[in-house]
Amino acid sequence: MFFILITWCISGKIIYGRPHNQGPLQPPDPPGGELCRSGALTEDCFQSGDGRVSEQPGLTALHTVWVRFHNKVATVLSKFNPHWSDEKIFQETRKIAYSLIQHITYREFLPIVLGPEVMQLFELNLVRKGYYDQYDSKVNPAIANSFSTAAYRFGHSMVQNSFVRADHKHRPLFNSKLDISLNLLLLFVQK
Repeated sequence: MFFILITWCISGKIIYGRPHNQGPLQPPDPPGGELCRSGALTEDCFQSGDGRVSEQPGLTALHTVWVRFHNKVATVLSKFNPHWSDEKIFQETRKIAYSLIQHITYREFLPIVLGPEVMQLFELNLVRKGYYDQYDSKVNPAIANSFSTAAYRFGHSMVQNSFVRADHKHRPLFNSKLDISLNLLLLFVQK
């Protein structure tokens, strides 16, 4: 059995795929930036810890929300802790983001995907008070290549073929088919 470097750990890689070099997390990649895929319909690409950020509108939105969340929390922590170094602010912000990603995954997403019986069978439910304290650093988090290329891809079937943009009062602006999503810049300039 072959194992790959992708793990089952909920690590926030969509935000933190790059080493931190001080400052807030980065905004969209400049034209011609190395994260833009060759053959893209536009030179404007988004930058995130995950190279798939510019592939699909749902991913773009999710990555954007998490990067903005990180930067907002870092700003607040910096304001209330002016004596903290940039690295300390970054690491504390990352802990908060990781915690929220894990909470959303275990409280909102997995119960819908797996159902209550499987959640209970594998003890995946969140504890009511305190926190989970059974972490075992000896467990290898690598996943089998066969799982990664087959079962782990179930999320691809969840990608919507259309999406609705709404104005600030939640009224639909337009319903766009996925082919427009190949040029994600349209999502930000089209009214």
